Amino acid sequence: SLFKDSNKVEAKSAGLAPYAEKKLTKQSIEWADKIFVMEHEHKIMLFKMFPDINKEVVVLNINNDYSRGDKELVEVLRRKLGDYLG
Repeated sequence: SLFKDSNKVEAKSAGLAPYAEKKLTKQSIEWADKIFVMEHEHKIMLFKMFPDINKEVVVLNINNDYSRGDKELVEVLRRKLGDYLG
């Protein structure tokens, strides 16, 4: 996990695609203070799947063409999320 060593941030990851290894659930959404998605299309899909979301959803503007755990993706995520999480 990107934040496994953080004392400030608790994070979970999940996917929206039907083939996602770990799918996003209503419980995960309720748990979150803020939801981050990589692309604007993900935000649209998120609200189609869960229309009653009342959490802030942040689009990171990262192309979804990385493999899960890709080192370059991890660095991009750290940089982009750092802007929001300090």
